[in-house]
Amino acid sequence: MSNQITMRRRSECSLLVIALIFVTCYFSLFPLSNSSSLDEERQALLKSGWWNDYRNVSNHCYWASVLCDEAGSVTSIGLSSLLPFTIPPMQELQNLNVTAFPNLQFLDLNGMGLRGSIPAEIGTLTKLTYLDLSDNSLQDIIKATEDFDIKYCIGTGAYGSVYRAQLPTGKIVALKKLHRIESQNPSFNKSFQNEVKMLTKIRHRNIVKLHGFCLHNRYMFLIYQYMERSSLFYMLNDDVEAGELNWSARVNIIKGMAYALCYIHAS
Repeated sequence: MSNQITMRRRSECSLLVIALIFVTCYFSLFPLSNSSSLDEERQALLKSGWWNDYRNVSNHCYWASVLCDEAGSVTSIGLSSLLPFTIPPMQELQNLNVTAFPNLQFLDLNGMGLRGSIPAEIGTLTKLTYLDLSDNSLQDIIKATEDFDIKYCIGTGAYGSVYRAQLPTGKIVALKKLHRIESQNPSFNKSFQNEVKMLTKIRHRNIVKLHGFCLHNRYMFLIYQYMERSSLFYMLNDDVEAGELNWSARVNIIKGMAYALCYIHAS
């Protein structure tokens, strides 16, 4: 009898251990959501003024143009998908407290009639991979270059010119502005959009990072990570700069380019 009791207790202990392991693994994969942070996200959406009709719907993950992860945290806001059915009143972008969404990956506010400046807090969204603020009255970039004054131009190519711009936050970016002829070409418009879609998905150390873009009837430009020493083309065509590129450095550049091309084709 005592042996049976001992075996039953061992069996119960084994089942308990298995249950504890399962619970531990489950919550490591699907952590409990922080109810206070989720409420902060909900309040931020309400204060923006775009979801006033959803005040009686407690779970903001079911609101129009909002997507959440399994923990209930907002990962996507795509209000432009509601247009032209819902056209919000002109308002400040600052009405949307972006810091309330630490897991935000996708933010599409194209054509929302926004005005004012782009909040610097957007730069704190470390998981954000797609940002579209096109066709709004947000003029930070244009002001930073004084409406693309020639003194900010650092290079000109076949399809556009590149400008150095310092934003109000102090961050320096490179702007590739398309020439007017290309911006008015429908086929090039499609090519521009394809480039944006591709670059928003790419994260590689040897490929310059795309921060954003503007697709407007007046302006079409891409906002890139600023490279301090200009382009490889410039360096190779400058005797002093080219002299610094020994064969070892040039081989490393070729390897980096090869890795980047392989990454693009595998994506």
